[in-house]
Amino acid sequence: MRGLILKDFYINKKNWFLSLVVVLVLSIPYFIPLTSLHPDQATLLKLLQIADIIFIYLCFGDAQTSVFSGDERKVWANYIMSSPSTARGQVRSKYCESVFLSVFCALWCICLLNLQDALSDTDTSLKLVILLFFLQFILRALEFPFFIRFGSRHGNYYKLGLLLLIGFLLLIYGLYGDISMLPSFEEMISWSSKVFSKTGNVFTFRFWAVLAGITFLLFGASYCLSCKLYRKGTEGFEG
Repeated sequence: MRGLILKDFYINKKNWFLSLVVVLVLSIPYFIPLTSLHPDQATLLKLLQIADIIFIYLCFGDAQTSVFSGDERKVWANYIMSSPSTARGQVRSKYCESVFLSVFCALWCICLLNLQDALSDTDTSLKLVILLFFLQFILRALEFPFFIRFGSRHGNYYKLGLLLLIGFLLLIYGLYGDISMLPSFEEMISWSSKVFSKTGNVFTFRFWAVLAGITFLLFGASYCLSCKLYRKGTEGFEG
């Protein structure tokens, strides 16, 4: 499997390098001390830093999904299925690369926040980084079976179509369904403040424990499903 990971690194090193350059540019605002700015400017910089964290995760997400297109050839698929690695090893390498990039992204963002705290003498909560870390795992778990079954290009179309269908159904339910059981806006604000509060409480612990459990179960189920779909997905490859 290490050979497959190294192969993907050499194939995608140019795309990954460009993503890293973008991440470095997005990290620049974290080298500016908040204490050296006017309060209004400091507030704007803080909002920019939050947006940068989100865009950094998006850059790493693009790197995670770019590893599929280079292997979408029938010659390679036939070779890997007849090799000792088999289709399971091929799929496992993609998921391991995704885990590595997600962990690296989270550590990078944590280092940026710690740098900002050291420069500005602040105490920034890491919960946004942790939330995005789990959301990134969930998104990849949902995307990868589509990519493996239909290819990276057509898989994106199917994924987008499914998201649009879900959004349409939610819109119809919101317009004509019973929404009295849903929490109010004030309750959602209160819930969010508990989740992102710096002080620990039982609700916060349960939330993160449930989110972590759901994320890793979904990621594992996605891996098992992708292993079963790989052979069927290679039928649509060319070359």
